[in-house]
Amino acid sequence: MSISRFRIRSLVIVILLSFLLTITAACSNSSENITESVSVKPEQKSEEDNYSTEITSEASNAESETDSEEDESEFFSDEAYSYYIYPQKGTASLMGYNDVYKGETKNDKEIILPSEVIYEGATYPVTEILAGALGLDPDSEENSIKDVEGIIIPEGYERLDYIAIANLDNMQKVIIPASVKELTHNFIDNCPNLRDIDFSANKKFVFENNIIYDKDKTTIISVLPKISGSFEVPNSVIEIQALSFHGTALKEIILPEGLVKIGDSAFNDTNIKELYIPSTVKEIGAYGDIQLTISEDNPYLSVKDNVLFNKDGTLLIRYPLRNIENYIIPKGVVEIKSSAFSETNICSVIIPEGVTRLNEETFYNCSNLKSVTLPSTLKSIGKLAFYDCWEMKEIVLPDGLETIENGAFACTGLSNITIPASVKTIGRCVFDSNTEINLEFLGTNPPTIGWGEFAQYGQILVPKNASTAYEKALQGKLEYRIIKEKE
Repeated sequence: MSISRFRIRSLVIVILLSFLLTITAACSNSSENITESVSVKPEQKSEEDNYSTEITSEASNAESETDSEEDESEFFSDEAYSYYIYPQKGTASLMGYNDVYKGETKNDKEIILPSEVIYEGATYPVTEILAGALGLDPDSEENSIKDVEGIIIPEGYERLDYIAIANLDNMQKVIIPASVKELTHNFIDNCPNLRDIDFSANKKFVFENNIIYDKDKTTIISVLPKISGSFEVPNSVIEIQALSFHGTALKEIILPEGLVKIGDSAFNDTNIKELYIPSTVKEIGAYGDIQLTISEDNPYLSVKDNVLFNKDGTLLIRYPLRNIENYIIPKGVVEIKSSAFSETNICSVIIPEGVTRLNEETFYNCSNLKSVTLPSTLKSIGKLAFYDCWEMKEIVLPDGLETIENGAFACTGLSNITIPASVKTIGRCVFDSNTEINLEFLGTNPPTIGWGEFAQYGQILVPKNASTAYEKALQGKLEYRIIKEKE
């Protein structure tokens, strides 16, 4: 995928998770069924976070439901802002704006965010700014924030989420209080005229030469867009967070020995064409057009055709966001890391013999994916492995496959699929929200099928004299389905 698409999809996912608690509008019903717990992670599968969706077991789900009851939120809106209120915790989160100038202002161009909100007679301190709360939709007809030049965050705020402040062309200054102790990557995004982030009251972070570090300067958190030319990362830095440098005019970046981790899309949408990876780097997130060169002394990573592997080439770690559209995974690869191909431009892929599992979200949201050749050695397909791959119209599941996990083929273009007799377990909503899909089961004994709707529309074909067993196994898991026996 292109970085612009990555950013757009990331923003969409964050908005939906923050405001609607769903994955995509196209599959909203499906995502409610598939997703047993949803969280926005600081990195995309990362990030994205890439921003991240997680499907847990029923036991974990029950536990999370208990936790969610304790932390249950209530929506509240006044003239100026919108909030989530957490009565059990006694706190509130800022989640949007209505008319900021009906709140507290310093002058006609600077706003002071609320330190507390009164809800049903009780006062709740505001402790965080949620993703997309300020300025995410600058083109809205009723936008009271588009001309804001300064934001003053009062004492009491502790956390600023991903893209908490975004897309404000006139924004020049943000004042961070001493109470803030967590800044997610890109908490300020696409504010091209931002000149200053005032950390004078806060000793937990360092703002130096347009870059925000943690207090020990071991982590680069975010970078102002005006940085350009060449930049040498300080020797103290061991982590560069996701999207840190994206959108800047950098042409060259020099990474130090001692650096350990590079987050998703950290250098995408820049003018950097090549990136030398030092020997100490263990982890690299999603990347786009940048050509990687790995130090020969690096004991952890290797690269071939700009695809990232572990040192001995047995683990495929990451496929570039905008790279080869058709790909044959090299022989010798026995594992593909979770999200290795997610959000990429891949059109077709051949997976070699020896791979026994497709991990979670391997091909998540690959909008161009049409063809996947699976090996005969494959035993399991992980959660959401092919989720949101609408161009994928067919796939052959190998005999020997045993497990298909939650949502693995939800929101795809599949119309017909054959389930081998070897499949023993099928998770929740594996084929949910496909427009119409016909399933043929080859096994006389039906697999164990997870609770919740199994699939919608189409028909199910089963072996002769097996319909009663399948009707029992699929009870409560069908919608507009007809079970037929094969003649």
